[in-house]
Amino acid sequence: MDKQLSKKSVFEHLDKIANTDAGTEREDEVLTGFLRSLGLRKPSKMTEQDAEKLLVNLAEDNCSKEFVESLVYWLLRQGISSVAKETILKSDLDGDGVPLWQELIDGTDPFADDRNLSQKHSYLGMELNKVREIEI
Repeated sequence: MDKQLSKKSVFEHLDKIANTDAGTEREDEVLTGFLRSLGLRKPSKMTEQDAEKLLVNLAEDNCSKEFVESLVYWLLRQGISSVAKETILKSDLDGDGVPLWQELIDGTDPFADDRNLSQKHSYLGMELNKVREIEI
């Protein structure tokens, strides 16, 4: 079996992480308001174009790494549409060749070029490495 985790495995792992925390009412208010301010639909109704619009706004607004992480996990908890989920998680906001899903796993900044940094292993990244070893 390929040593790389399948897209399905990674997305399922991120869904699991997202659902370990129910979030707060305040988080729901802020993130729902953020989507509305962009004229975007409910997460479950988001299209690929909606996801692209969201990504452009995140990049243009210089959002923090923590905001992006909170937003992505909130979208996953809200049942984001599969096409929007894939568009967002496969995006590369800083053009460093590292997709957003990998930035989330590694704990790196999705707006900073990580090509020149030494390999980082967050707790979550180590957990995925364990899953990869088990699947081999």
